[in-house]
Amino acid sequence: MLVDMLYLASLWIMPRIRAFAIHQLEYRSYLFFPHAQKLYLSRAYDIKEWYDPAIRALIVGTDHMKLTDTEVAWIGIHTYVFIVKTREW
Repeated sequence: MLVDMLYLASLWIMPRIRAFAIHQLEYRSYLFFPHAQKLYLSRAYDIKEWYDPAIRALIVGTDHMKLTDTEVAWIGIHTYVFIVKTREW
């Protein structure tokens, strides 16, 4: 529901509602948002402050932190390859 609010607030240029949605998502992201989804949302809705922490979390992830097909679809194949190569390095 908060992602829908973010979508509509971004679409209709409603900065206060957008800021509220981002704040709520950020607060709740520690509880249930995968890093890949946070990266996707940062790109889709131009949330610059989420991009670096999400990409770092995906890179630093341990071997048992495999990305699902859905997560790879969220971040894109090029980003996935970058993350895998960086982990191997």
